Amino acid sequence: MAWRIFLSCLLVFGLCLDQNSLERETVPALESASVSALVVCLAAGDAAASQTRALGERLGEIAAKARPVLLRAGQRLNAFFKRQNALLARVTPRKPTPAINKLVASISRKHGLDPHLVHAIIRVESAYDPKAVSRAGAQGLMQLMPATQDYLRVKNPFDPAQNISGGVRFMKMMLRRFGDTELALAAYNAGPTAVKKYAGIPPYKETRRYVKKVLGVWKRNKRLAAKLKRTS
Repeated sequence: MAWRIFLSCLLVFGLCLDQNSLERETVPALESASVSALVVCLAAGDAAASQTRALGERLGEIAAKARPVLLRAGQRLNAFFKRQNALLARVTPRKPTPAINKLVASISRKHGLDPHLVHAIIRVESAYDPKAVSRAGAQGLMQLMPATQDYLRVKNPFDPAQNISGGVRFMKMMLRRFGDTELALAAYNAGPTAVKKYAGIPPYKETRRYVKKVLGVWKRNKRLAAKLKRTS
């Protein structure tokens, strides 16, 4: 409101000066009107300045209160992006190195397990990252839990040879126990106790997705291997 009065006064003051240049005989009256208009303008200007200062102070208070909130929001957003980047790196499959291919082939053959299945488990479990660690604490290429490592006598889960050997042996044990690949995979993911409890694949979304995904990768691996064999 003060700004409107201020601008109106400036307009009146300008008109007065303009009329003063045109009508010399009314100089005293115009000078008086000009002075009055100027006084009102100055008063309105002071009011506008006061309102501006008050608004600035209020905005400063709001900014001071909002700063910690924005800081926390920024920290949470940064943490979110870090988690997303870590997840992306975790789920983006790497290509198996020649050394890993050799280990999978030799260890699978030794324990009578299909190497295409072992590759499928590794791809789903760790995306071929030998240093992978899950939030639950599973480690290495085949994501062995510490208790499983102790049982299988795996001293270094980040050593590809030890990890693959432990994972293959554990998977072989589950196949012998349950006599079915799907149940063995469910036991590998959720543990044999859960499979025994539910007399089948446990009703866990993660486990059901895991079994379906490994079977899909296994099937694709066998199809690609057959295709390569035909063309070679």
